[in-house]
Formats: sequence, structure tokens, C-alpha cells
Amino acid sequence: MISKQYLKHLGLTVFFYLFLALIFYFYLIYKGNLNFLDNYHFLRFDARLYLDIRDNGYHESWLCAFFPAFPVFWKIVNASVIGISVLNSVIFIVCISLLSATYKMDWIRQLFFLSIPSFVFMFVPYTEALFFATGTLLIVGLKENKLILIILGLLIGSFVRPTTFVFIPAILGCYFLTEQNYKTSLKKAIIPIVALVLGLFITMSVHFYYTNKWFIFFEAQKLWKNYLHFPNFPLKSWGGDGSSRFDGSALAISIICGIYILNLFAKKIKSNLSVSKDLVFSLLYMCGTSMLIIAYRDGNLYSLNRFIYATPFIIVVLYYFFTNYIFHLKHVWFIIILSEIFWLLFESYNHIHNLLLYSAVSLYFVMLLLTKHTNKLISNFSIFALIAINCIGLIKLYYRFLNNGWVG
Repeated sequence: MISKQYLKHLGLTVFFYLFLALIFYFYLIYKGNLNFLDNYHFLRFDARLYLDIRDNGYHESWLCAFFPAFPVFWKIVNASVIGISVLNSVIFIVCISLLSATYKMDWIRQLFFLSIPSFVFMFVPYTEALFFATGTLLIVGLKENKLILIILGLLIGSFVRPTTFVFIPAILGCYFLTEQNYKTSLKKAIIPIVALVLGLFITMSVHFYYTNKWFIFFEAQKLWKNYLHFPNFPLKSWGGDGSSRFDGSALAISIICGIYILNLFAKKIKSNLSVSKDLVFSLLYMCGTSMLIIAYRDGNLYSLNRFIYATPFIIVVLYYFFTNYIFHLKHVWFIIILSEIFWLLFESYNHIHNLLLYSAVSLYFVMLLLTKHTNKLISNFSIFALIAINCIGLIKLYYRFLNNGWVG
């Protein structure tokens, strides 16, 4: 039975995205590009590769860098390019509404999460909507201690994206930090880890079926120049400075998550602590994913914003931030100074215009802090300003994607 609470959140989600779709439609009219709303313009970047896998299987070794769940799903539903985009949208809307209902979000916080710009990938022929669905199952399972949801989320998720190598340590760390003793944490982690290994085995089996090689995935990663080595500096991303700032912001948040996790581990070693499994797993996913990107991509962060922001895990982390953070003015100066130092890794100093735009990202972080200001006028202004900024970003990224511009 569908609860009234869920229907309330679902209604707000549907209304919000219909409203944004209307704005985007008028934006296309303004730009004179209504022709963007066709199959050709939705078939960009990874979408072409997924369509190729759907129709021809893994006929090239380098295609094995992509996991088979989405191409298989697309083949089963037999939808057009726009059709699968609409279906992805429905899956995402159902799942993010479920998350909103599970955490009993107020409407302002829900609007903030709905407006995250990287959710552009939920409305195109990408794998993100399926991954969001499996992540939602996992999060709800961890939050409500439902093993079957945890197993399904991990099993299907490891068939959707190559996350097994992040999920296994995340599951181990999750149970270690939330259980009374090591023996209990290991015992509870065994079944979820088996589910992850099984999902990876299914993927490897599909790759083997087409290529007659069991570990072709790792060879494909090398063909994409993803291998373990020290990153080159300055850090960068595909798509120019704008994409570098976006991916850099995801890295910055992931580093904060990593610092918080280290603090939790230090407290756990000294004594037992009370922390939610869903939060711990989300923190470990975010910092673990960023660590892999840094370690394997030679300082190129392309798609990091997609791997961090276009997931339910960012929602969990920011939800707990909104719920538990206590504002202190010194944190504002702390964020400004450290972020400006951090942007030097991206060669922010190469031009005053670039420096100011990186500083704008720092200002965004400051506004996140200000949403918890004790002054209601300041906190409300900050959250509504962030929602407006997010909406503009989401519309601009969607237009950029349809115009064959790289967004992640």
C-alpha cells in the first residue's frame, strides 16, 4: 500500500520537474532550438556506446569498460532513445520520492535535492537512473535494517556500474563502525559481500560470453588509460575550466567526507559510537570513489561530478548535514581559506576570471553553511538562493548535453 506521505513527496517531485521542463521548453524556444527534442540530440557520448552494446553486444574490447545492466534493460524494454530517457526519468522520480519520504524531508530540503544539477543524467539514456534505483534500495535497507533490500541493492548495483571495488570496503567499514564488536561486524558483512561478488561475476560472465576473456574489464580500463599511477598536476577535467570546477567541487566534498570518516574511525577505536549505517556507507562511497579517480586517471577528474552528485549517496550525506550541523562563523572563514588553497591544485591562478569563478564555488559552499544560520532570514535566503542556482545549472547542463557539450 502506498502511503500518503510518499504520495505527498511524489506529487512535489512531479510538479517540480514538470515546472522545470516547461522552463526548459521556453528556453529552447528562446534559443531557437526546439529541434533538440529528438532522438539524435539525446544520443550523446556514453548513450551512443550503450546503444551500441544493446544492439551489437561487446564487439570491441574497450566497450567492456561499461557494465551490461543498462544495455540489457534497454534491450528488454525495446524503447527509442527518447523512450528510454522518459523511462529513466520515471524510475528516478519514483526513487527520489521514496528517499524523500523515508527521511521525512520538509519541502524546502526536498526542492534543494531535486534541483541538484548533476541529476541531468537521470533524464538521458545513461545508466545513472538504474544506479540511483539500486542505491535507493541499499540506503533504505541500511537505514531500516532490511537485509533483502541491502542484498538487492548491492547485487543489482554491481551489475549496473563497476562499484564493487568501492562497495566492498564501504560495507566492511559500515558494519565495523556501527556494530558492537569486530566479530559481529564481519559476520553481518559476509552476505552483502557475497552479493557484490556475485554481481561482479555476472558482469564478467557477460563479458566472457562476447569476448571469451574473463577479465577483459581490466584490459578495457587500460585502453581508456585508467591504471594505477601517481596523478599529474594541475588536476583537470574534460570540457574545460567549467567542468574542472564542477568535478573539483565533487572532489572537495569527498575529501570532507573522508576527513569525517577518519574521525569516526578514531572515535570507534577509543569507544563505541552511535552512527547510522546509511550515513557511513554514503560517506565511504563518496571518498572511496574519489580516491579511485585520483589514483587511476592521471589527474583527470572527468565524470566525477556524475559519480558523486548523480547518486542517492550525496542526498544522504547532505541530509545529515542539514539535520545535525550547528553553524559557527569561524567555519565560514575556514571553508573560504581552505577551498581557495585547494583550487590551486586546478591552476585556478592562471587567470583572474578563472580564479573568481573558483571563488564562486567557495561561495556556494559558504551558502550551504549559512542554511544553518541561527538567523531565519539568512538561512531561508541561502537555501532558496541555492535552489535557484541549482535550477539554472540543471537547465544549462541539459542544454549543453543536447548541444553535444561535455557535462560529465
